[in-house]
Amino acid sequence: MMVFLLDLLGNLVLLQGTKVYYLWGSLVLLQGTKAHHLEAHLSGMLVAHQAL
Repeated sequence: MMVFLLDLLGNLVLLQGTKVYYLWGSLVLLQGTKAHHLEAHLSGMLVAHQAL
């Protein structure tokens, strides 16, 4: 399991084996052929949404 955290300054706190692109306030993580779209929550944390 990968955990990605974004602090209040917009810095990635934890990142494992992934290329990150910062697009329009959202993080799109490309891992192999899978794309993970992370949406910012009010807490400033990010939650990964991925298709099964």
